[in-house]
Amino acid sequence: MSDTSLNLIGVVSLFGGDTALAAFHYSLISNSGLYSYAFVSPGLQTVASKIFKRIDNRFASSVSPGQRDDPKDIVGLTSLNTYKYVGLHSGTSMTVRNVLGEAVLRSSVTNKELELETPSRKNGVQRDIRLTVIKLGELDKLSEGIQLSINSPLYMKLICITIPLINIGSIAGLFIIGEYVIGAVAVINVITNMILVKTTKANGCYYPKGQSAATSPAGDIIVEDMTSSGNLWLILGKEDAIQYLFQKTINMSLGKWETWNFIAACIAFIVSIINVIAIPFGTFYGQLWFAVLLLVGLAQNTLLASLDGDKLLGQLVKNMIPIDNKNEYLFDNRTSALSYCMLLSNSHNRLALEELTPKSSTWKAWCKKVCNYDDKINDGLLNVLYQDSENAFEILRKHRGEISFNEKIE
Repeated sequence: MSDTSLNLIGVVSLFGGDTALAAFHYSLISNSGLYSYAFVSPGLQTVASKIFKRIDNRFASSVSPGQRDDPKDIVGLTSLNTYKYVGLHSGTSMTVRNVLGEAVLRSSVTNKELELETPSRKNGVQRDIRLTVIKLGELDKLSEGIQLSINSPLYMKLICITIPLINIGSIAGLFIIGEYVIGAVAVINVITNMILVKTTKANGCYYPKGQSAATSPAGDIIVEDMTSSGNLWLILGKEDAIQYLFQKTINMSLGKWETWNFIAACIAFIVSIINVIAIPFGTFYGQLWFAVLLLVGLAQNTLLASLDGDKLLGQLVKNMIPIDNKNEYLFDNRTSALSYCMLLSNSHNRLALEELTPKSSTWKAWCKKVCNYDDKINDGLLNVLYQDSENAFEILRKHRGEISFNEKIE
């Protein structure tokens, strides 16, 4: 074995895993070709461990123990579940389940100073509630079920071509000068990185299919950030648009790719070991050359990881639902902000407002006053809900073997 003063290079190749994982967020929604990932990427072991977390078999569970990840987690499309919303007309109360909706909320709040909209309460504590009002356009029906993807900006396309060319040229140079061991290690690292990206992207992510009932009420919602001091959003739009952004989750299924993704993770683990064992057998200049390739790969991953995730997801949203208008207001207190939301959305749903306020007789009386409460019922939607219940009853009887599925219930 020749000069081994850089034997730590093989160990160093294990670092940078968090950056490599963050770069995966861009890999899924970008329409860049697989050639963009033809580079030596540090941190393969960390990426492999994360992939094992999304696969449910005995070996994967032993390597990466614990609860299995959502397949979307590694590509950054899992919702944080830190936002709660209430439908102002429907009364629906649930957490935001779609990462696209979360991105719209986060990116809509600016850092600019806002002028207080209402006079401060006398002898009261000013809470400075920031209310962002967003008006959504029509949902593009053509977007249903299509794969998530964005067009990469020109500078990213150039970088995603340049970095692979540098790697390919460098590897060719290693073989030319006789650094066969280092050259071979670099080749398997490049191939492994490409396989990891290909199998992790699998079948891609898709917009959910389906639409709300035609008799559904308006979709306007109030959203609250449960981790903030009271930030509120009023989202105005039709029920389909609201459901797609805030209620329905993005679909991602590995399907037939799960086995290949598992194999790719195993290969990445093996390659990480090979890096540690084989690199010391190269010359000083060969190891130095490999170290440069690692730095180039780290630079590429860092660049991809530094892209604004909310901005990228925002591009996906614009492909589906336009944002017609957005305004920010500052209220002295939450009560004024909630009243403003109810008036602007023309909602008279007392139960919806009660979901957002303390449970006491005083607050219930206030909710009734704000909503000009009456007992009107949406008969059309009620009939749809009755039909859903009848369908569930029919399915139950079918499962019990009492009737056939298509038999009419008297």
